[in-house]
Amino acid sequence: MTNILIASVVYLAIYLIDYLFYVKQGEKYKYVSYGTYFLLISGIILINILFYAEFASFYANIRTEVFAMAILTGMMLFIATIFTRNGLLVCNTTSRTERCMTPGYVMVRGADIFFQQITYYIIALALADMLGLTFSAYLSFIIIISLIHTPVVLSTNKDVKHLLGFGLAVFSVPFFYTYTSLGLIWPALYVHSLAYVFIWMALADMTGDNKTSRG
Repeated sequence: MTNILIASVVYLAIYLIDYLFYVKQGEKYKYVSYGTYFLLISGIILINILFYAEFASFYANIRTEVFAMAILTGMMLFIATIFTRNGLLVCNTTSRTERCMTPGYVMVRGADIFFQQITYYIIALALADMLGLTFSAYLSFIIIISLIHTPVVLSTNKDVKHLLGFGLAVFSVPFFYTYTSLGLIWPALYVHSLAYVFIWMALADMTGDNKTSRG
């Protein structure tokens, strides 16, 4: 239970700080920024330090994990670079600010998703230790990640809130199984990233205009 509480507090603190940045900066706030990136990296480092022992399986498969993540990141950076070089901005306005598919966005969003995944990983392992691989553990996992994900969901418009809630419930199945049965993170990371890209692209606005707002 302690691990769940600590991981949840770190998760909520990172997104609360990001929200305070948004409140303070107002229209000047940009999601794609060094500030947001380093905030998320700080969260990743903190989770790794606090739960080093729990990442034993992850570190045992570090080559596979890093290789799989490098392929995913490289693929997304390649696509974003092609879009940018051809003057095609694929933008989404479902969050607080307009976000466009650029290499910078891929890096920040990648750190964002990885931070979420390693937090979910710690929570899933703690629940499995407490309740075993049971339906109660899985149901508790859904409830907890839905609760801590609330700040992220609230940052989107009302049309997307229900979609994100449904997505969490559906994708938590492969997340929980991957963490607890396989001891891996990268398969869940792929599912999370590709599902996010699919939904994001479906709701995006494609334009050839050379916009400068890529927050």
